Amino acid sequence: MDMYAKYEAAGRLLTQHTRTAVLNGRPSITWVDGSRFFYMRQIPGKEGVKRVRVQVDAATGREWAKETYGPLEEVRYEQETGRKLHNKKEERAYSPDRAYALFTEDHNLMLLDRKSKEIIRLTRDGEELNEYGCYVDIYSQITVKRAGQPEAPHVLWSPNGKYFITYRGDRRVCKKLYLLSSYGDSASELRPGLWEYPCPFATDSDEEIPHYTLYVGNVEEKTIRAVDAPDFLYPLFTDEDRSWVRWLDDSSAFYFTWIKRGFQEGRLYLGSPKDGKTKLLVREVTNDFLNLGAFGQVDGYETYLFSNFVTRDRKYAFWQSEKSGYAHLYRFDLEKEEVSLESGTDLFREAGKAEKS
Repeated sequence: MDMYAKYEAAGRLLTQHTRTAVLNGRPSITWVDGSRFFYMRQIPGKEGVKRVRVQVDAATGREWAKETYGPLEEVRYEQETGRKLHNKKEERAYSPDRAYALFTEDHNLMLLDRKSKEIIRLTRDGEELNEYGCYVDIYSQITVKRAGQPEAPHVLWSPNGKYFITYRGDRRVCKKLYLLSSYGDSASELRPGLWEYPCPFATDSDEEIPHYTLYVGNVEEKTIRAVDAPDFLYPLFTDEDRSWVRWLDDSSAFYFTWIKRGFQEGRLYLGSPKDGKTKLLVREVTNDFLNLGAFGQVDGYETYLFSNFVTRDRKYAFWQSEKSGYAHLYRFDLEKEEVSLESGTDLFREAGKAEKS
C-alpha cells in the first residue's frame, strides 16, 4: 500500500466519518405539544440510510404517523468542539428573522440592522487573542488560518431574535504550540513555513489556559453585557445543535451547564437576557469524575452535558448524575426555596417502581 492509500484509509476513521457508523446515536426530539412529540429515526437500506419521522404519545409511548424522507445528508463536525460545519462559510451570524446580523471587526462585535443599514459597534475592548465569538477549535485553527476561510462569530440567537448569547475568549496567557509545514501551499513554494497558535496543555495552570466569559446581547437596545457566572476554562460552544447554552422557547430566559476544570464540579444556571443575572439551580461535586463524554454517545441520554435542561414553565430542572454509580436523570422542583442534589427525584428509580406495580 502506497503512502497516499494509507492516508486515505486513515482518513476514513476520522470522526466525521465514524459518526455515521452508528445509527440513531444522536436522537433529535421535537415536542408538538405537552402530550406528544416526534423524532427522526435512521433506517439502513439498499439506497443508503433513510430517515423516518415518528410521532410518539408521551403518556403511552405508542408510535404512529411514520413518514419516510430521503437519504441522510452527510454532516461534518469539528474534531475538538463537535460544532457542525457548513459547506458555505458565512462572515455574519443572522438572527432567526434575518432582521439583524452580527460580525466581527478588529476583534470586536458589530451589529447590523439590515432594515436601516445602521452598523453599531457593540464592544470596544476586543484585541488579538481576546476576541468575541472567536473560533476556538484547537486542532483546526491552522487549517482555517491557512485557507483564509471567513468565520462568523459563534452566536446563539434567542427564538424571537431579540437576544443572543456569545462569549469573549481570552487566550492571551495561553502558551503557543508551533507547527512546521514542510513546504508551502503552492507547488513552487518549497521553503518550509512556521505556524503558531494558542494551545493549552493539561499541565498548564488555570492562569495559563484560555478563559471564556459568557455575554448576552440585546439587539433592540443595542447593548451587550457579561453574564453573572464564572468563566469557562474549556472551549465554550454556542452552535445551535451542540450548545452548552440553551434558550427557553419564549426567549424569556436561558440556561447553561457550567463545568469546573477537572470535571469534578458541575452547575446548572438559569439566566435573564435583560440584565445577565443568573440563578444557580443545581450543583454537584464529586471526588470522581462528571462524565461529559466526547460529543459521543456514552449513555442513553447522549452525554452528561446535554441531558440537563429547564422546563418551559421554569417549574422543574433536570440534571443527569452518576452519584448512584449509574447515569440517572433527576428532576428538581424549582418552586422550593432550596434545591440540593439530594432533593432531586430519581426518574429511573420512579420508573422502575411503576413497572413493578
